[in-house]
Amino acid sequence: MDLFKGYDYRALINNTPDGANAYDVRYGKPDIFNQGFQGRMGVRFIF
Repeated sequence: MDLFKGYDYRALINNTPDGANAYDVRYGKPDIFNQGFQGRMGVRFIF
C-alpha cells in the first residue's frame, strides 16, 4: 500500500472479519469528534 496516494480507512475496516461491527455506535458522533482543548499556564516570581 502506498500511503502517499491516500487510502480509504473505512473500506479497510469494512473488509476485516468484524466489518461494520468494528464501529462503536454508543457515541453517535463522527469518528473524529474531539475538537481538542486549550489551556493557560502562568508562572509568577515573587521576590
